Amino acid sequence: MKFLVIILLSCWSGSASGGDGAMMTRSAPNWPPLKDCKLAPNLEGEHCGYPFLQRRYYFNQTEKKCVLFIPTKCGDKYNQGNNFGKRKGCIRKCIRAALEVGGGFFSTPTNSPRNFSSEDCTKEENLFGRHCGSPFHERRHFYNRTAEKCVTFIPEKCGNYNVGNNFAKRKDCMETCMKTSPCLKTRWGKTNGTFKGYSYYADKDICVRTKYKSKAKFWPKENRFETQNECYDECAPALLPASWKGK
Repeated sequence: MKFLVIILLSCWSGSASGGDGAMMTRSAPNWPPLKDCKLAPNLEGEHCGYPFLQRRYYFNQTEKKCVLFIPTKCGDKYNQGNNFGKRKGCIRKCIRAALEVGGGFFSTPTNSPRNFSSEDCTKEENLFGRHCGSPFHERRHFYNRTAEKCVTFIPEKCGNYNVGNNFAKRKDCMETCMKTSPCLKTRWGKTNGTFKGYSYYADKDICVRTKYKSKAKFWPKENRFETQNECYDECAPALLPASWKGK
């Protein structure tokens, strides 16, 4: 007998067939979603309770999260539209797209030739960009003097973006304004570690999952975090454009 149930969860780390088991719990910023992400959820699956259950994901536009569901209806369109076999695929396409190259959102190259100065960090944030929504968006970074962190922002105004407190890459910002930050030194962990955690990788501007020994030192002493959420909040925060709020 099939159990006609649909389980909708915003985060689940239990085992099930057809999933990658990725533990991604970061709350999604309210970035404008791409085409497939705007569609109504497609709740079909390749397997739907017989002979086994499967887990898939869809993008919830209201909560701006990638949500797990267990298909109870089989169909041949389970891999189309707002339906993803892996959580990381949903996150990459519907959440991180605005902050990565691809999908119509572009990251500008490193400012060159530019000699970065520690004086840039003391200046008011410069929120101009080379691209500002027409024809596409880009991501840039500024040093938040209050929080003492390098923050991603999406420029809404075009202007002189190549000067002052404005950086093409977060790593440039960190190496200029956060030279002693633990975020700059990735802690890769041990393959035989017993404690799961995350470490920020500045070269790619992402938090990677790894394992540590029981005596490992965690944040704020070193670049180790118990959750992915905490890792992004401390080392890779982002500022939501005011005009995007409420969309």
